[in-house]
This record gives sequence, C-alpha cells and structure tokens, in this order.
Amino acid sequence: MSWLLLGSVVAGYGLLASFLYRTGYATARMTALLPVPAIAVTAAYVVLVWALVPDHHVPDAVLSLVLFAFVPGAAWYLAITTLPIIASRGRAAQVLAERWHLVVIAYSEAVLVLSGFQLVSVLGIA
Repeated sequence: MSWLLLGSVVAGYGLLASFLYRTGYATARMTALLPVPAIAVTAAYVVLVWALVPDHHVPDAVLSLVLFAFVPGAAWYLAITTLPIIASRGRAAQVLAERWHLVVIAYSEAVLVLSGFQLVSVLGIA
C-alpha cells in the first residue's frame, strides 16, 4: 500500500512539473530542482519529529496537515480570483507580468512540501 501512495506523489509531481514547464512558468532545470527543497524540508520535519516527539509520530498529523493545506489553497484561490481586478491597473499589470511566475513557483513548492509532510505522516515515519 505504501508503494501506491509513494507512486501517486511521484506521479503528481510529474504532472505538476509538466504543467510548469509547458506553461513557461519554469525551465526544465527548475522543474528538476523543485523537489530538492521540498525533500530537505520534509527530512528536517522528520528529524524534528523524531527528536521532539516521544512516540516519533505526531497524533492526528494527517488530519492537521490536510486542514493546514487549506491555507495555501485558499490564498491561491483568492489570488486567482482577484487577479483580473488587480491586473486591470496599469502598474500592477506590469509587475504581475514580470513576477507572477515566482508566485506560481512558490505555491508549487508549498504544495510539494505539504505533500511530503502528508506522505511521511501517512506512512508512519513521522
């Protein structure tokens, strides 16, 4: 069962990387390096849980992480919803055209980190 979960995370990253590359938000190099910070942060999470939690497992972590994942999702929905209004302004449109790809990359990184946290929680590693 754990291979199925791990496979779905890897396949999900493949879809995300494909989307980022095809839309031009990220280069091929960036899509290849995108999981590196997520893996590092997830490893730090595992080390902290193993060092600070007596049973080496956070109770109800999966539910808490799913609820916490709502926060960047809600922020992303707010950004996408208000984007046409903000982009109709002169200066804001120029800034968005220059820097919007960074917002997309940051959101993608947040999704990868939360997916890693959920993976290690479901697998019982942390």
